[in-house]
Amino acid sequence: MNRALGRAVRGPGFSFRYFPRALLVSAAALLGLLALLVAAVCFGDYPLAFGQVVDALTGGSGGQAYIVQRFRLPRAVAAVLVGALLGLSGAIFQTLARNVLASPDVLGVESGAALTAVIMMLSGVAATAPLIGGAFAGAALATTAVYLLAYRSGLNGVRLILVGIGINACAVSATTYALMLSDVHAAERAHNWMLGSFNGLGWEQVGVLATALAVVLPLAACLAPRLRTLALGDDVARSTGLTLERSRLALIAVGVLSAASAVAVAGPVGFVALVAPQLARRLVRRPDGGLVTAAILGALLTAAADLAGRHVLAGADVPVGIVTALAGGPWLIYLLATRTSNGKREP
Repeated sequence: MNRALGRAVRGPGFSFRYFPRALLVSAAALLGLLALLVAAVCFGDYPLAFGQVVDALTGGSGGQAYIVQRFRLPRAVAAVLVGALLGLSGAIFQTLARNVLASPDVLGVESGAALTAVIMMLSGVAATAPLIGGAFAGAALATTAVYLLAYRSGLNGVRLILVGIGINACAVSATTYALMLSDVHAAERAHNWMLGSFNGLGWEQVGVLATALAVVLPLAACLAPRLRTLALGDDVARSTGLTLERSRLALIAVGVLSAASAVAVAGPVGFVALVAPQLARRLVRRPDGGLVTAAILGALLTAAADLAGRHVLAGADVPVGIVTALAGGPWLIYLLATRTSNGKREP
């Protein structure tokens, strides 16, 4: 069996393909994610035993149930959903560009979403749904600019990264300028949001994130065969009869929506979309790493970062965006160093 093609299951009127190693890695990551969820709900300024948490979730009342249901559980679930959206988005962009550095935070997708979201916040918009719409518009504009400027008789991964870095710098500068011109209190609120945090998120935001994931995940699953074909190169994809630009645009739209939804709710959470697909690729040993596996690993990384931010420093709730930046920065340096030293480009 060709490991890259996986195993096919066929029946009357249906057929699908699965990858045993991806299933194993995903199952192990889900167990780790479950353990992190339990820890996130149990640990805090007011520690709770596992039995108390179960009681709070099965009809219990009082202070313990209020802490679990109002604060800890929605925050933990939001971290999982944001990480899954970012991991999925990163896997799509990295596979399309065939470059491990092509992630929404490097290509300017997240900064474009943050720019429009910040402008809307400074204008007095507080509802989550309009913010997601604005974030998607900003991310789509940034992605369109990167795509058009980087496209030269085809899509080159290195050119895409360089253009994306430039667009990202422009969006960040514009966001800083908007904050400088705004009211102090509004700017402080927007600045805190830009650090990336799950503090204060409730079930309303969880519902929005769950809806976004429920939309993009099936779309990504339907487009996954096209993504695997595109990962083999334009010539191979064209020889199979695949419409390259239409497939790319559909996958880019899914990736943009995933990243924009996460950014609009939690703010820019850097490096998750960069690291999660690479971990999936290394563990699964496939060029695309598997979209679902990348999403699960993204959720695992974000939940772990949020838990660390809450408990590493006593008396401090460090925003998750700061934790992921501290952990992801060395990873990015490692990637750049290894790519430069061996002179090879990873798939």
